[in-house]
Amino acid sequence: LQKLPLLTKEDVVENFDKLISRNVNKKRLVLITTSGSSGKPMKLYRDKSYEFLEYIFLCRHFHSINVKNYDKHISISPRPFIIKNGIENIYLYERYFKRLRLSSTPHGLNLSNEYCKLIKEFRPIYIIGNPSLLYNLACYAQEKNIEDIEFKYFVGLFENLFHYQRQRIE
Repeated sequence: LQKLPLLTKEDVVENFDKLISRNVNKKRLVLITTSGSSGKPMKLYRDKSYEFLEYIFLCRHFHSINVKNYDKHISISPRPFIIKNGIENIYLYERYFKRLRLSSTPHGLNLSNEYCKLIKEFRPIYIIGNPSLLYNLACYAQEKNIEDIEFKYFVGLFENLFHYQRQRIE
């Protein structure tokens, strides 16, 4: 590992094709992009088996908290949703997955009041997303005395969930 050079995000972007092993079966690769939350999306390849392994991991995780993948839930993420005419939207309902996806990035506006209304109306079993996003939402709800939002579980992703955040979210 010491012989491997450290790569910056720019190194990966500029040398994208050069970083793919010559002996990998390219039919097994799926091109994905990051959300761009750091300022610029980055593309990368994942092996197709990763999708299956990620799904199995999530099933096991949800089973441990007595939740099913397809229980009614909300996913909060920093991804914008582009609707057909190119305008950003703050939510996307995916009926098949029983999932309401909330985007934390449209227009840079504070949409906490809208999100509180959507969560209250949707009545999810659980919410999945960045702890900092739900923490900020919980702070807003407490500040505005909104007490009738209910869900059983919160699944944190991409960040540590700190004790003070957990207390506020609960």
